Amino acid sequence: MAGQFPRVAAALFGLGLVLTSVACGGGSGQAHLRVLLASPTVSSVDVYVDDKSVFTSLAYGANTGYITVISGTRHLQILPAGSTSNPIVDESVTSPTSGEATVVVEGVSPNVSGVVLTDNDTAPAADTAMLRLVNAAPNMGTADVYVVAAGSSLISGQPTVPELAYGAVSSYQTLTIPTTSTTQVFSVFFTKPGTTQAVLA
Repeated sequence: MAGQFPRVAAALFGLGLVLTSVACGGGSGQAHLRVLLASPTVSSVDVYVDDKSVFTSLAYGANTGYITVISGTRHLQILPAGSTSNPIVDESVTSPTSGEATVVVEGVSPNVSGVVLTDNDTAPAADTAMLRLVNAAPNMGTADVYVVAAGSSLISGQPTVPELAYGAVSSYQTLTIPTTSTTQVFSVFFTKPGTTQAVLA
């Protein structure tokens, strides 16, 4: 129904746009962690939290879905699928009790890293949806981002997120859902800064 769209993180990588989120936590409570593989030079990985396997054979462009973990600081390792050594990401991630976080694995080998995003799961206002974008496309560089109703023109509009640099994360953007519709399809365009010349759509 309109207004019930969840907040999501949008990660742009290589040739496409992926909508996703990640969550992790620590302390005595629980939190949620989700990992998105957005590195175009890594085809498949296994995910370990505190030296325990939590997801295997995560493909490029896919995500793990939310995984329940102990809240606080967790040890996250991303290894090539089937490997037990030489992680491509080996770092600590933290989120509060009952919190959610997104880890976007981005970059080009051997410089691959995890970008940790704190997610907001508060329900959006009626007739709206919330969208967050991450530029994880190393070959695209800085871009203006337009999120428009499908079929709409970019010519008269202003970018939803101007000059989103590689590795940068936007704030949550509010999208309006027409009250006459139960669903709304949006198109996402990445353009050269200051122009409506799309480099990815």
